[in-house]
Amino acid sequence: MRRDAPLPKRIAALVGEMRGAGMTPAAIARESGISRQTIWRIEAGEISRPSYETIQRLERLREKLGK
Repeated sequence: MRRDAPLPKRIAALVGEMRGAGMTPAAIARESGISRQTIWRIEAGEISRPSYETIQRLERLREKLGK
């Protein structure tokens, strides 16, 4: 996802990458420490301003997965 894309779309794309790698929302939530509800809301585009902590947790998980 391009860096100039809106933040919610970038974060949803990040979750989408993990889903594409075979992770379920529950697995993403468990591994990142973010609630399943938040993961689902990110995917659905319902979160327009994710917290800095949420972004950092997803980025750390992506790094841990080697993406």
